Amino acid sequence: RDLVLCFQSEVIQQPMAVVGNSIGSLIALMVAEQATQGDVIGAVLLNCAGGMNSKFILDEGPAYKLFLPLFWLIEFLLKTEWIIKPLFNNLATRENIQTTLGNIYVNTENVDEELVEMFFKPSEDEGAIETFVSVLTGPPGPRPQNIEPNVKCPICTIWGSSDTITFIDGPVGKYFVDKARQDNSRVQMNIIDSGHCPQDDATEDTNNLMMTFFSDCLPQAS
Repeated sequence: RDLVLCFQSEVIQQPMAVVGNSIGSLIALMVAEQATQGDVIGAVLLNCAGGMNSKFILDEGPAYKLFLPLFWLIEFLLKTEWIIKPLFNNLATRENIQTTLGNIYVNTENVDEELVEMFFKPSEDEGAIETFVSVLTGPPGPRPQNIEPNVKCPICTIWGSSDTITFIDGPVGKYFVDKARQDNSRVQMNIIDSGHCPQDDATEDTNNLMMTFFSDCLPQAS
């Protein structure tokens, strides 16, 4: 969030729209919330995540607290070096990445060698394992439901109907569906035939929706 706000202030230096997918959507929403009034003219959220990691479900209600011991166990295992190193190396293979992407894309033809390499290459970087553990065991961050009421600019949500990670009928999806149905809502909800990454899985539909949204937002920047 802070890096995006700094980039806007020092480089862009004019009103902007923010777009994010999954966790990126959560960051885009945080930027829209914290930006100076008028600096962000619109936010596009593509299959918005409920948190920076899965720990956010612990705040969904008392029943979800039953999962707390499981998260403690997972965190312990992930922070145990002799366990996490071979686990990470076994998971971070081109074959596993391709299989995983194939399960979350509707248009599996888009899961090509270039896409797989985009996900695989960072796993070879120094500190990759530490970053992996930090993301999974760190705090989940604020919930979208808590951020959205503080955002003043229009919000366009685009959701893949076949998303197997952030379900449209999950807590976050339902929240934005309900917000979009309210009278005079500044939140739009668009459900399209896509998986978790609509910008790549259904590029043309996603692009058309974003361009329409941006053209509506631009007059507000003048």
